[in-house]
Amino acid sequence: MTRPGFQFKELDEPVTASFRHYDERLRRRLSWYSDSNPFFELMRGLMLNSWDSYRAACFMSSEDRPRPYPAQAMAVSRIAIEALGHILYLTERPQRVYIFWRDSYREKRRAVDRIGSLFFAGEPAWAAWLNEERLQIARLAAQLRQRFVPPSLRLTKDEEADVVNRIRPWPSAERLRPDSKGVMHHDQLGFDYLTGSRLAAWCAAHDIWYAEQSRFAHSNDVGVHAAFRVRSASDEELAILRTDPLIPGVLAVMCILSEIEDSGGWPTPKPTALNDAWTAVCELSTPARHVYDLRYAALLA
Repeated sequence: MTRPGFQFKELDEPVTASFRHYDERLRRRLSWYSDSNPFFELMRGLMLNSWDSYRAACFMSSEDRPRPYPAQAMAVSRIAIEALGHILYLTERPQRVYIFWRDSYREKRRAVDRIGSLFFAGEPAWAAWLNEERLQIARLAAQLRQRFVPPSLRLTKDEEADVVNRIRPWPSAERLRPDSKGVMHHDQLGFDYLTGSRLAAWCAAHDIWYAEQSRFAHSNDVGVHAAFRVRSASDEELAILRTDPLIPGVLAVMCILSEIEDSGGWPTPKPTALNDAWTAVCELSTPARHVYDLRYAALLA
């Protein structure tokens, strides 16, 4: 729930300035390397994914619309929270970028095998798509055999022969938390998925938002209720319905930008807009302040 009388532009302006700052920083960092830098490429990809999801939620909640789309905005902002989980997992152990590559290879192979077996696979448009995907699969397989890939993560012939059973997937949002017995899952390198303040921040974000967002994403009772509620809501209720779905999205963006600040080794101080945005989001939402206190207050000190 947001504080009464809040104007979302109070938060949106410093968040937008912070995003542009770090997007430019990452683009410049990537331009320094003659070869690709997979860690920073994936960092930027996750940042862009979270940002686009947040902006999509803003579009669905815009005051220019006669009524918002709260269930749809909440489902879209779930993508941003999930991207936060992925970036926490990545920054815990940067070598995990190759686990992402392995998962990409696995999923591309599965998609090509599935689509290629369907009745329309021979049509020109689908045949062209399948050929392009197979070329990408071959390039990715070649990359995963290179010496710079940790030996335990290099692609083997046995894995190529049985991608589903031999290649472990990139962990889902649910698996980034301890299991029902409190045991943390381990990656292929033998390390816990998350530890310390990363684990604390993710568990809080998951329990406060992600689980509830999933109910909206799967058209469960809250999504159906929201469809009725938005059509009979008062102006005050509409204001809440417009703003509430944006909180998890903007929080995820702020967390991800902060992880980039911490991981980059940047030569210049962090922008004042980042501090301004955190101040605004913490004043706006008590749960967001809780996530900030668990990790980002110390990280950005």
